[in-house]
Amino acid sequence: MIELLEFKKVFDKYNGVLRTSDFISEGYHHKYLKELLDKAIIRRIKRGYYEWQHEEIISDVVIITRLFPDAIVFLNSALYIYDKVHIIV
Repeated sequence: MIELLEFKKVFDKYNGVLRTSDFISEGYHHKYLKELLDKAIIRRIKRGYYEWQHEEIISDVVIITRLFPDAIVFLNSALYIYDKVHIIV
């Protein structure tokens, strides 16, 4: 397998959340995603989207903006995302 650091750089370029098409456009075959999944280095967020699992935790805001790039976050959701409102259940 290609050096792990090389894959880490690709994921870092996309803030830790990568689409399969991004991975392929960077010149890598999608089979490496399967290998990284099997070794628990990455995690599948949803079909075609992967999150780097080693070392740091990726914020929900980064994941949401990668999954829904055209989404508009309204006031209540924005306040919750930026930890300005606490929901008590």
